[in-house]
Amino acid sequence: HRDLHSFPTRRSSDLLAKESHQKQCNKLYDEFIVLKKQAKDTGKEIKPLVNSEMQKNVNYINKLEEDLKGFQQQMKKRDFYRYDTGRETSLQSLSSVNGEITKFIDDTDQLKYNAERFEHPGLIEQSQAKIGEIQNEVSLMQALWDHIADCQTIFKGYMDNTWSATKTDDMEEEVKRLERALK
Repeated sequence: HRDLHSFPTRRSSDLLAKESHQKQCNKLYDEFIVLKKQAKDTGKEIKPLVNSEMQKNVNYINKLEEDLKGFQQQMKKRDFYRYDTGRETSLQSLSSVNGEITKFIDDTDQLKYNAERFEHPGLIEQSQAKIGEIQNEVSLMQALWDHIADCQTIFKGYMDNTWSATKTDDMEEEVKRLERALK
């Protein structure tokens, strides 16, 4: 008997809960519509600023590319390209160049980060490739100076030999080996 009297109360309680839930949903939907409109308005408002910053980043990337081209051209004039500089001085200069390359890498990484955010990550690839070329050239120059040092050491040993201890066939084979190593 009691359960029959509580039935209408439960039913009206369920209806009130559904009605309250519906009001919450309607309120959330209205807030969503307002938020969507604000987002659209904000997008319109900041679009010129975003475009301006994107163009600045493109200009920075273009300047970096020009700087890298100039750096690579100026590198050809550095002392480590001349034999009379000597190995030690050349290696110090190459180390200095590596420091400059590190700065270019840091700049490129920052510009790449920005380029990805502005949805044009491919723009930085040419700069990255140029840095790779420069690093390769520095590596080759360092290997060349190491090879020169090896040759000088071997030839000094030949010069210190007496004529009777000189083995020309061995010397010739050693020179051929050095030539193959250089290639």
